[in-house]
Amino acid sequence: MFAVWLIGKAGSANTLSVFGTSHTGKDYSGLGGVFAGSVYTVLAFAGFEAAAPLAEETRDPRRTMHRAVLGAALGIGLFYVLTTYAMTVYFGPDRFSGFGADGAASWEGVARASFGLFWVLVFLAVVNSTIANANACATVSTRTAFALARIRVLPVLATLHPRHRSPSPASPSRVSSRWAPYWASASATTR
Repeated sequence: MFAVWLIGKAGSANTLSVFGTSHTGKDYSGLGGVFAGSVYTVLAFAGFEAAAPLAEETRDPRRTMHRAVLGAALGIGLFYVLTTYAMTVYFGPDRFSGFGADGAASWEGVARASFGLFWVLVFLAVVNSTIANANACATVSTRTAFALARIRVLPVLATLHPRHRSPSPASPSRVSSRWAPYWASASATTR
């Protein structure tokens, strides 16, 4: 919704030239800018394959998993193109190299300045995305741990919950292994 609104607000600044290399920063002109941006592209797409460990829990995995993984990759790709295009044409393609993670030149900053009180919706979307990402990580790591348990690499985690048929011992092990470093660092920095 916010991306479509930004495209509308950009008005005559909407241009397909943002898909070329004419607006890259002076240090990243031409294909050098494409290769530098490719790093972010690869990292942004990491995770769509996380649906694969869920194949054994689906009814028709050969059909369903192909659709899930391909649909996730295409869906998130289109979403990234739409949102990046919207912010680029709204913020200004020649100024976009100064766009960052905080301050006025960020998603939150632009939302606060241009979307009024509705910037809270953008913030809630970011929070929702963070929670969904954490949930996806938990799901894929417990299913991967369970798969390792089935082939006797981690046999202690091979138990299924009697009612839900989920890998119940894998979940607490995942939580403790992921949160222990955060608790340790938090306690070390608050002393």
